[in-house]
Amino acid sequence: MICSILLNLNHQFGHLATISMVAQIWCKTEPLGLHLKPSNCVTWVPAPLHPRDLSIMDLANSIYDKKGSTIINRCRIYLQIISICDLLLFDTLTIHPDFLDGKRPPSRLSYILWPDFPRPPKKFW
Repeated sequence: MICSILLNLNHQFGHLATISMVAQIWCKTEPLGLHLKPSNCVTWVPAPLHPRDLSIMDLANSIYDKKGSTIINRCRIYLQIISICDLLLFDTLTIHPDFLDGKRPPSRLSYILWPDFPRPPKKFW
């Protein structure tokens, strides 16, 4: 069940919203009259790994429509990557071959707690 908080998202990245732990908490507390409010501070985003590094989703949203950026976001979440530098081999402009095959490289364990996300269909790659 998608709660009303997700249905009312209409900002620039609303189409990328997924059922998350926070959204599930909102859905459980809203009927009880409890309301969660976000922090006034800026959302945490990892620091760029390189001076010219860029968020994959900032780039995707500037190039693709909602459908295209949603597909990219699903693949990005599955691969557990955030920025362009996360895709590349160390100190090169070459994409890690495992990412090209839609696999998480065993040598690239993320320190971020990622959701358990299903592998996107083959046509997304």
